[in-house]
Amino acid sequence: MRDAARALLFQEWVDGRSLYLFFHLPRRGRATVFSQENLAQQPGGKSVLLARVARLHEDAREVAFWEDALRAAGFHGVVMLELRQRDDGECVLIEANPRLWGPLQLCVDACPPLLRGYIDEHLGRAVTARPAGAIRSRGLYCWSGGFAAGDPVWHGTKPRRGWLARLRYAAADVYLRPDSWRQFLHEWRGAARDDSARPVAGKSPADSASRR
Repeated sequence: MRDAARALLFQEWVDGRSLYLFFHLPRRGRATVFSQENLAQQPGGKSVLLARVARLHEDAREVAFWEDALRAAGFHGVVMLELRQRDDGECVLIEANPRLWGPLQLCVDACPPLLRGYIDEHLGRAVTARPAGAIRSRGLYCWSGGFAAGDPVWHGTKPRRGWLARLRYAAADVYLRPDSWRQFLHEWRGAARDDSARPVAGKSPADSASRR
């Protein structure tokens, strides 16, 4: 019984905003920091579906706290800190991922210096000074095709009409770009087929498919 008690693991449930805080920490020089707020996610803690630029990276005190912790651990490179921000403003670390992350496009669009500095350092180039205004204070991210995984988990207040929230973000779809618009159409057509195959109340999927 004592051995079983030692095997128990207790974790605290943390409510609040879902935030990602990104760092490029060079071996020498100034860190580049960016943040986003996650609004919708695939079930089971999988990929982010809707996100927007946050302002956490503008909080010098918060940034300094996490940067000091990372540097004290001897870390350098890129890292994504997954945080929950309570109603009182306290940020709680969920995990740290020392790698590139799924909804990377928002960072590419809104904070080009972060990845540019990481690449320059990796290639042995001098990290260029960050120009003023290089980090945008607004920006959206959407992965429409990811909604096919099932009912999303909404962080914060669940919208009354989830489809309307998706529509507002549709123009920011990760694949709706000159070099990937075909993938965007492919995913939207697939989602339409999936919707038509879903059963209505009292009917099986096979019944729905036979009537198409």
